[in-house]
Amino acid sequence: MKLAIANVATQDSYNRKGNLFHCDLNNGISKKLEGHKRFDQRFNQEMVATVNDIKLSNSERFFISGSDDYKTMIWHAETGALMNTIGEHTSRVTRVAIQEYAKDNQDVFATGSADGTIKIYALDEEGLIKVGNGTLARSGGRRCISSICFGFDHFWDVVAVGFEGADGQKDGAGGKHGLISIYDANLMQKSLDGDLGYRRGAFCATEKSVSCLSFSPSGAQLVCGTSGRASAEDDEKGDEIIRVLDLKTAKVVQSANSGHEDVNLVGFSPCQRYLISGCNTNETAVFDRRHMKRVLHRLKHSERSDDQGHAGVTSALWWQTSCGTSQSMLMTGGGDETVRLWDLRRASEDTEIWNLDTHIGPIAQMTTPPSMEHLIIGSDTGAVNIYSFDDGMVAKYKNKGMTLHNDEA
Repeated sequence: MKLAIANVATQDSYNRKGNLFHCDLNNGISKKLEGHKRFDQRFNQEMVATVNDIKLSNSERFFISGSDDYKTMIWHAETGALMNTIGEHTSRVTRVAIQEYAKDNQDVFATGSADGTIKIYALDEEGLIKVGNGTLARSGGRRCISSICFGFDHFWDVVAVGFEGADGQKDGAGGKHGLISIYDANLMQKSLDGDLGYRRGAFCATEKSVSCLSFSPSGAQLVCGTSGRASAEDDEKGDEIIRVLDLKTAKVVQSANSGHEDVNLVGFSPCQRYLISGCNTNETAVFDRRHMKRVLHRLKHSERSDDQGHAGVTSALWWQTSCGTSQSMLMTGGGDETVRLWDLRRASEDTEIWNLDTHIGPIAQMTTPPSMEHLIIGSDTGAVNIYSFDDGMVAKYKNKGMTLHNDEA
C-alpha cells in the first residue's frame, strides 16, 4: 500500500525539504519528493512551497498535488516518480478534486486557485494531459477558491466550486458575499447555463465566504459551510448557517444554525439523514434533517492544557464495518490530539463510544484506504501515525509504532 503526505512549509525557518512524501507502508519506507518550490525574492533563493492538497486519481495510478508555487504535479502512485507538471494558474493552487465516477475509469480532476479560476483535465495512462478545458472563472472580480468537489451518481459530471468573498468593491454577483458556481465537467467547457459554468444568480446568497462544500451520496444536493474572508481583518467570522442546496431547483431547501463562526467541514451521512458541521472550536454539530431547528448532538473534543493553538475539528470519517458503511457511526479528529468515535443513535451524554489519544499533536487529517484495513492520522506537527484494525478496534501498524515524520527519510 502506498501513501502520499503533503505538508505545510511556511513554519520552517530553515527551509528544510519535506513538503511532500511518498510512503511504502508494506515495507515501512518513506522518501521525500522533489518538485514544489518557489523563488523567494526576500532571501534571493529557492524555497520549498506548501502543498495545499493532494489526491489519489480515480484509476489509482497517480497522486495529484497542488501547491503555493502555482503548480499542479502528477506523481506515479506506485513509484513516486514525477510524471507531469502543470503551471497554468497565476496564484497558489488551493484545492484539487477527483472525479470518482468518470466514464471508462478515466482520470479526470479539477484544480482551484487563489487567482479565482478553475481548471479541469483528463489524463492519459502516462499522466499527460489528454483533454484540458479553457479557464473557468466567474466575471466581475477576483475570488479565492476555498472548496471544489465533483458530484455523485446521476450528477457525476457536475463540479461545484466555493468562493471566498471578493476583495475590493462589490461586483454584480454578490459583492463581498461568498459564491457557489456549478460547472458541467463532462462537457469540459459548456456549463449548466452556457456561460463558462457560472449560473447567474444561483447560490449567491451566502452572507460570508464559502469555506467548505460536500455533495450528498445521491449527488442531488450540496451542503455549504461559511467563514470570514481570510484577507479581511474586519470579516473574520462566518454567519453560523449551514445550507443545503438542491441542484435541480437551484434553491436553498434547508438551513440550520450550527453556532459555528468558522466551519472547517460539512457533510451528509451515508443514509442522508444527518448533517454534520465541524468547526475551529473543537466541536462537531449534528443535525437530524427532519428537525433542523435544533441541534441533535454537539460532539466535543477537549481543549488542550497548553497554549498551543489548533484549527479544531478538521477531519471526519463515517465508520465502515464488514457489512458496509455505518449510517450513524462518525469518527472525528480534534485539536486535543485525540480521535473519537461517536454513535449518533445514542443519547447525547452517551454518544462517544471509543477514543484514541495519538500523542502526535492536533489532528489535521484522517483517511483510510478502500479496504479499510488501516487508519492513517496526520497531525499539525508533521507526524503521521498508521494503525491497523483488529478486534480491539485499532492497533499500531504491524504491532510496532510506525510513525512517519517530515524530518525522516
